[in-house]
Amino acid sequence: MNPYWNDAPAHAQWLNDRGTKLGSSDCPAILGISPYRSAVDVYTEKVYALEGRTPYRLAEPFDISNPLQRGHLFEPVIARAYELTTGLQLIAPPARVHPDADFIAATADRMTMDGTRLVELKKVHWRNADEWGEPGTEQIPDQYLAQVHEQMAVYNVDRCDVVALIGDDDLRIYPIRRNKSLCEMIIDQMCDFWGRIERREPPEIDWSGTVTARTLNALRPPQAGVTIDLGDNGATLAAAYKREKQTAKDHDENADAIKCRLIDAMGSAETATAGDWKITRRLTKRAGYTVDPTEYVDVRITATKGKK
Repeated sequence: MNPYWNDAPAHAQWLNDRGTKLGSSDCPAILGISPYRSAVDVYTEKVYALEGRTPYRLAEPFDISNPLQRGHLFEPVIARAYELTTGLQLIAPPARVHPDADFIAATADRMTMDGTRLVELKKVHWRNADEWGEPGTEQIPDQYLAQVHEQMAVYNVDRCDVVALIGDDDLRIYPIRRNKSLCEMIIDQMCDFWGRIERREPPEIDWSGTVTARTLNALRPPQAGVTIDLGDNGATLAAAYKREKQTAKDHDENADAIKCRLIDAMGSAETATAGDWKITRRLTKRAGYTVDPTEYVDVRITATKGKK
């Protein structure tokens, strides 16, 4: 039995295709409204793909708690429930690119047989039900509103039904009408962002967002033998990181955010000193046993001799 939720060769091709375009799933991160990814994540992913390299594994073991994997698993069920509820038949449409910007693409989950309406399928955890309004309204999370407007702009349709299966049995349909001004704003922002990618000009990091250590390490990989001194500010951050790690588990997010700031300050350095602290980043290769071989950066923040 295949233990992976995605086929590795197919996923590799998907990553390559996705890497050369900006898609609807990238749109919320570019706009700064995604709770899952940052603009820096998107920038790094695209630059890596365009340069023929990827920091991600090609095959991923199935994990039902992963929202992306869970959503793919439930797509056929939600689509069929929509058909039975509305009496409309759906097809899986091919991917399309924007007529005026061939680096902007979209792949809608489903489309009605007559091609006049897109259908976006969402599997929502019951704990997140309060993020969704009454069925029949346009009260859906902002990231999904932006996502479907990008799709409507690319497919040139005026309606997208967002179908949310909340928990096991709460099916809600939200008819989203195309807002042309919003579509234009989104496409303009995505065009500006693609310009950054072409110029290799990374966006500013939003420290209040979802930037991760993995992204920063991919954006600025450590160069062997390069050392930098981070001064008093680095020492303050390193000490704060250690304090957060030694407290309750719910402080892990704070510690991760501090670690990201240290990585960003290091630039391409492999080692940094900061007062009584030392920060090291080592590119490590993980052997491929049940998954493909991968590389990752091991980041360690340690006290110098005599510091506790």
